[in-house]
Amino acid sequence: MASILRQRKVLHGFLNNHRCFSTNSILNAINKQQLTTLRKKTGYSFTKCNEAMKLYENDMEKAEIWLHQQAEKEGWAKAKKLQSRSTSEGLVGVLTEQNYIALVEVACETDFVARNELFTELVGSTAQSVLKFRQKVIEQNMKVSSNQEITHLREMVLEHDLKEMKHPSLDVTLEEHLVQLVGKIGENMKIKRALAMTTNQENIIGVSTHGGNNTVTSNGSLLGKFAGVVVLKPKTTDVDVENLKKIARDLSQHVIGMNPIALQPSNDVSKEESLLGQEFLLNDKVTVAELLNQNQADVVDFIRYGLTS
Repeated sequence: MASILRQRKVLHGFLNNHRCFSTNSILNAINKQQLTTLRKKTGYSFTKCNEAMKLYENDMEKAEIWLHQQAEKEGWAKAKKLQSRSTSEGLVGVLTEQNYIALVEVACETDFVARNELFTELVGSTAQSVLKFRQKVIEQNMKVSSNQEITHLREMVLEHDLKEMKHPSLDVTLEEHLVQLVGKIGENMKIKRALAMTTNQENIIGVSTHGGNNTVTSNGSLLGKFAGVVVLKPKTTDVDVENLKKIARDLSQHVIGMNPIALQPSNDVSKEESLLGQEFLLNDKVTVAELLNQNQADVVDFIRYGLTS
């Protein structure tokens, strides 16, 4: 009798183990498929995604929420720990929309991270947030002003405003999003500065970037180690707009390459240091001033924007 009971226990244990093995095999098969989906959607590591899926028994929605919460929690801790580490690499971004321009600089520790898609999208999102912020300010001003014409103006964005800006597509601030990425990537990052510009609607804007593989983000931001912006004003209404757009874009490349420090020569600025006095980078047979005269346009403003130490 005792022998029969022992045999039944062995058989019962075998069947239980076999059932668990079969169930776990199915569960693991589901995990692999969903794990890949979750990894692609969130960008978190396979280890973290697997931990989240196990914790919430393959509920992808709950797993994703947990991943974001963990990244934020770990990100604040890492951001505080890493904040003293040097951020000598990074990218600048420039974004234009109608007569609005945004320029931003976002820094990181290594060039490897500067090429990371998560980082490049952060730079693009920052530029878009700055542009939207500037648009909102102008719209508010126009509601209380009798003057409905947008004049030319450029200004640095205050650090406080930059930190509190909303991400253009996520329900977080730029700073909160950056902290999440610090938690995910594990490297110090900083949104260092931003500049916003508006100009008259009839003016023509040209932008370009150089270095850093000249990445273009999903929202149309141009990224690089340097950015150039040139704003032209047509002298007459009878101009070839498409031609002036090309000239403005070419001059933005000129500004990056030749680094003029002022528009015109003066007692403190030599002819070679001024934009109008310099030979045109793409055609050294003419100066920038001669090029503009030939095409009936004036320079309203120009900016050369690069990584700062």
